[in-house]
Amino acid sequence: MIKYLSHFQGMKSAFKVLMIVKVPRAENVRADQLSKLATAEELEKNQTVLVDYLDRPTISEVDVMDIDVPHGPNLMTSFINWLRNGILPEDPMEARNLVYTANRF
Repeated sequence: MIKYLSHFQGMKSAFKVLMIVKVPRAENVRADQLSKLATAEELEKNQTVLVDYLDRPTISEVDVMDIDVPHGPNLMTSFINWLRNGILPEDPMEARNLVYTANRF
């Protein structure tokens, strides 16, 4: 939804007048029917569904988040060892702090 909001923000300056109106669900029967259809397992007999195919996506930008995967031990290594394998650090004070911190999340 954030992509659509930013796309809208970019387009709204192209209009002289912009009015946003909330349409109550009771007045938007087609959208309500489509939302129900999306969750229905099968259509009833003689039921017609109009579908509009887009030539291209409305939002053309691809959002990719870069993730740096650490190759050596870091601050999270002991947490991961504890959560995945149940292995605590050898130092009793460090192990106690780790369990205390991990239980808070």
